[in-house]
Amino acid sequence: MKTPTPDRGLLRTVAFSLAVVFLIIGMYQTVLENSLPRNYWLFMLSAVCLLVYRQLRPVPGDLPSTPPSPPARTKAGKPKPGGKARR
Repeated sequence: MKTPTPDRGLLRTVAFSLAVVFLIIGMYQTVLENSLPRNYWLFMLSAVCLLVYRQLRPVPGDLPSTPPSPPARTKAGKPKPGGKARR
């Protein structure tokens, strides 16, 4: 029986969310206790989560290939005959 592979997009979302949460908690505790060295580990957990987030970026082969969309057409109005030229 083959085990299913986890969704990379979900893992990226969780890693980024944890990085933001650890950063906010670290900043709050640093301001509350007025001590950065005591809360250094929270900032390091945030950095590790950001590294995991960067490591899980999509692989070019995993993305579905979509054809490029055609350029949008614009209506080019023709000048009316006998009109004055604008300066």
